[in-house]
Amino acid sequence: MSYVFTTPPMPWLYQQLWQSQAGGRFGYQAKVYKAVSCPCGNTPTSPNNINCLACGGYVVLYPDPALETTVLIPSVEQNLSLMQYGLMEDGDIVVSPMPGTIHFDDFDLAILPFIPGIPTFSETFQRGTTATDTSSYRMVNVEGAWTVDSTTGTNTKYTPNQDFTFSGKTITWIGNQPSAGQLYSIRYGALFEWVAFNPPSPRYAFGQDLGQKAVLRKRHIILPSAPSLIEG
Repeated sequence: MSYVFTTPPMPWLYQQLWQSQAGGRFGYQAKVYKAVSCPCGNTPTSPNNINCLACGGYVVLYPDPALETTVLIPSVEQNLSLMQYGLMEDGDIVVSPMPGTIHFDDFDLAILPFIPGIPTFSETFQRGTTATDTSSYRMVNVEGAWTVDSTTGTNTKYTPNQDFTFSGKTITWIGNQPSAGQLYSIRYGALFEWVAFNPPSPRYAFGQDLGQKAVLRKRHIILPSAPSLIEG
């Protein structure tokens, strides 16, 4: 028996999945920055020009305002297979933009709502000489900051809203604080920036866009020295 299809299957059967979570659906509202090659003279195969303040030597710029789109997030993956070699990634994320909207290209950057809940990020950096320091990501909340005395093993905690305040990526010290140049760690809920690091895969059926599949990785892993003040 043969079958004749007069119309293709309806790919929009699941269209409601892409609708905003604000409406009780599954879609996340994403801000996407399109990547542009930096004209500083660097190339991915030549030694990095770490003195380029525009790209940090990584040949990637995000000069235009963000584009907004709705994406599905089918999975968050933890890549732990390289732990035996001393390398552990902090997790990748797979996204599919709503069909008919933007497509991700290599090194495009996305900012997504926290999923699930608020991912916690612990970061270590050096106390500056001014009243403020800058974190890698926007801080949704902060649990605390710590210094250690490596000779005695003791640690000192600094308390949010007592020793420092935070807004976006800015930490402002108002009380007890590490000395200038001292290393300290801070633990906070982070609004991560994600970078498309694998060639995104288009998906089509019957000539219709079914939503691209893109794998994203946290920006500090892919572009650790690039300027990080996007949406600062």
